[in-house]
Amino acid sequence: MAMAPEQPLSAPPRETGGGTGTLGGIVRRRAWIVVVAVLAALASAFIYTALQPKTYKATATLLFRQLLLDVQLTGVPLVNPSNDSAIESATNVGLVSQENVRVRAAARLGPGFTANSLKDQLKIEPEKKSDLVGIEASADTARGAAKIANSVAAAYLEIANDQAVSRINAAADRVRTTISSKRMTKAQRKELRSALIKLNVLAALGPQYVQIAQPAVPPNKASSPKPLLNLLIGGLVGLVIGLALAFGVEHFDRRLRSPEEAERESGLPLLASVPRSKRLGNPRDGAWHAEAEPFRQLASLLRHRADGRDIRSVLLVAPGSGSGTSTVALYLALAVAEGSAEDVLLVEANLRRPVFGTVLDLAGDEGLSTLSTGGEVVHDVDLGGGDDGLSVVLAGPPSSNPAGILESSAVLDLVRGSRDEYEFTVIDGPSPLLVSDVLPLVSEVDAVVVVARLGKDSGPEIRRLCVELERSGTVPVGIVATHARRRKNPYAR
Repeated sequence: MAMAPEQPLSAPPRETGGGTGTLGGIVRRRAWIVVVAVLAALASAFIYTALQPKTYKATATLLFRQLLLDVQLTGVPLVNPSNDSAIESATNVGLVSQENVRVRAAARLGPGFTANSLKDQLKIEPEKKSDLVGIEASADTARGAAKIANSVAAAYLEIANDQAVSRINAAADRVRTTISSKRMTKAQRKELRSALIKLNVLAALGPQYVQIAQPAVPPNKASSPKPLLNLLIGGLVGLVIGLALAFGVEHFDRRLRSPEEAERESGLPLLASVPRSKRLGNPRDGAWHAEAEPFRQLASLLRHRADGRDIRSVLLVAPGSGSGTSTVALYLALAVAEGSAEDVLLVEANLRRPVFGTVLDLAGDEGLSTLSTGGEVVHDVDLGGGDDGLSVVLAGPPSSNPAGILESSAVLDLVRGSRDEYEFTVIDGPSPLLVSDVLPLVSEVDAVVVVARLGKDSGPEIRRLCVELERSGTVPVGIVATHARRRKNPYAR
């Protein structure tokens, strides 16, 4: 019989929970990416730290503060101090940074040191708003760093003292020349001799414009590398990169992640959500009854429509292979047949990948592929669970023309005639997106249900499947999500 386009079924109330598109949902799904990125960054930081040579830093501090011995001895300053502290501080740093200071320091340190090599090992800065200047030296040993800093400080003191003494001596020479002048009176010569004595004393003492306020001492530990800091930075960088990669993968990964997303992407009502379960592997051990509720819900929604439409045959299709159509078809048929007096027919129309013969322990030498040759193709199944009303038509032996078999009059007559012999018929079909085998059956059933496996099938694939079915003259009545996360059911036993 020709089937009119169906109206989608009313969906069951949607379950609320943590959204899969939220930050938490993305991080949970892509946690392995974040973990790998963080571990890789930590490993890189550890290796980088291990390969870095140890560097020690020591600082000698100079105090630029005049004791004014020149004023006390001569009554006149040899150098006029600046009133601008910023200029004074910059001048002090500039004086200590001069090349001649490094040349003398290199001479004090001995072979292996030059003015250029010391330039890369020194950092000279004023210490905040004060008369202090710090000479920070770097070396591969603690004692070496302290030695360099102290040598530079001592070198500058020598140069500064030599320059001051030179100025004092020049002044003393001028005084001596003046004393020898014949125009000087006795009193003037006496005063100049007194000044000369003071200059000689000042030259011996040194003006002491600068002092070593704090000599450098060998540090107790290396200043670099810093393992904890490097690991912390590495971990943070890895976390940022991991999150960026996770969001990037999430953006380009169009696979369905939740039943709600399957419903939203397909535009079809969500009829059932089938959780991942090993209990659905073997229907003969009876463990599947603990997972039967989604299939009972699907059967109820299909058989008791709000619009009163009588659905007695349903075709299950998916956008690709491995989506779970065979599992849903089998347990939907078992759920309808379980504990009822109604006869249910399960038809295996997936001739390319048949599974029911193996799962139900049935001989596969007879089935749809041999239907036209006669013989008994219907198998009665008794799994010992009150499902005596279940009959199965297997795919049969492999065929080189599956599409031709499914559009044959024998198969179409079987599907049409099932309405008279069975209360409910479930057909497991291959994907219309991969093969055209099942399309002839679309118009022969009362309803088509789409099956989508979460984490495998994508939104674009689901939409393409719906468009393909619409071209065949049918609108799916709903969608079933398989491989879903288990949700607590307070009514489950």
